Amino acid sequence: MEWAREGKLQLPDFQREYKWDDERVRQLIVTVLRGHPMGIVMLLQTGNEQVRFKPKAISGSGAPEGTAPDWLLLDGQQRLTSLTQAFSGNGVVATRDSRGKLLDRRYFVDVGVAIEGDDRLDDAVLSLPADGIERSNFGRDIVRDVSDAEKQIAAGIVPVSLFLEPFAMMDLLAELDDRQIGRLFMNEVVRPTSAYRIPAISLDRKTSKAAVATVFEKVNTGGVPLTVFELLTSSFAGDAQYFEKHGSDFRLKDDWAEIEADFAVYPVLADTRNVEFIQGISLLETLRRNRESRTQRPPAVSAKREDLLKLELASYLSWRDQLRDGFLWAARFVVDQCIFDTRFLPYATQLVPLAVIRVLLGSNADNHGVQARLRRWYWSGVLGELYGSSTETRFARDVEQV
Repeated sequence: MEWAREGKLQLPDFQREYKWDDERVRQLIVTVLRGHPMGIVMLLQTGNEQVRFKPKAISGSGAPEGTAPDWLLLDGQQRLTSLTQAFSGNGVVATRDSRGKLLDRRYFVDVGVAIEGDDRLDDAVLSLPADGIERSNFGRDIVRDVSDAEKQIAAGIVPVSLFLEPFAMMDLLAELDDRQIGRLFMNEVVRPTSAYRIPAISLDRKTSKAAVATVFEKVNTGGVPLTVFELLTSSFAGDAQYFEKHGSDFRLKDDWAEIEADFAVYPVLADTRNVEFIQGISLLETLRRNRESRTQRPPAVSAKREDLLKLELASYLSWRDQLRDGFLWAARFVVDQCIFDTRFLPYATQLVPLAVIRVLLGSNADNHGVQARLRRWYWSGVLGELYGSSTETRFARDVEQV
């Protein structure tokens, strides 16, 4: 948490926003106070030129802007964000209720209940509104008011945000009527909590981007797995050369939104996904490298995940406009085959190699004889069900051979 507050530990900006609900945060605090394990977190050391993810501060950490992190948090965002907000600063956590409504909460511990033993800690940890005033009757009646330190001590509760501030906590506990209870609470609850340790797996700066992607697939079982597009969004945003030239980061999501707007003219392109566009870029780039190679074993033409993750922003930008035009041409091509909508499109993925082939052929793709051969290839793929599975391999084969 100290690293988070200082900005030494940050998130790659493709990480989704903080979304834990109030009860889940409260239960995490109970887990920590009991000394039970909360699970392992995973860190990635920064400094790898091949894995330049744009960082962002952990929500609510108060890290100074512009601080370059030493580590990126790959797994454990929800847990560390919850703990950082609850145990530091004013202790306000920007969470939500069980129905998903956003709300700010602060967490307190009932001193008298907490010293009764581990089995009472669940009852001892309280979630209250951020202002410390609990209301009922649609906000008209005040049920409990612990909005300042004096009222908190009178109620026998202390804020979780002071657990890592021992001197401030001792000063507050000294105001209790029973000093013995305060000392017992300090020794049996506060000090063990401040010594709580979170195990971490750390990946050094030599870790490849493909390995990082694999890590996300394996560890991100509680949510929606991150896609290649999201990983590339962060990678492209961290491109130093683009920032130096334009004074701003490249936003892949915004760029895709513009491409989608162009595609909207043709209903047959409605189901074309961003990852398929990236696959087209990869096919063009790897084919270029294959043809330019002077080695005995030139690099393979590929649209596989690991090759997509190796794409650089310069390569994307060099093919982007040509491939967009290729997809628009492919849409007109299938319309000429009397396919006007995605409902009648046999295999949407076949548009990827078709668009790439258009880029490679250029204006020759409109020649009568070439069109006849492309129609033959297209319907052979449809009727032969060649795009029913293993599409990445079929992509590469058709792009090279057609």
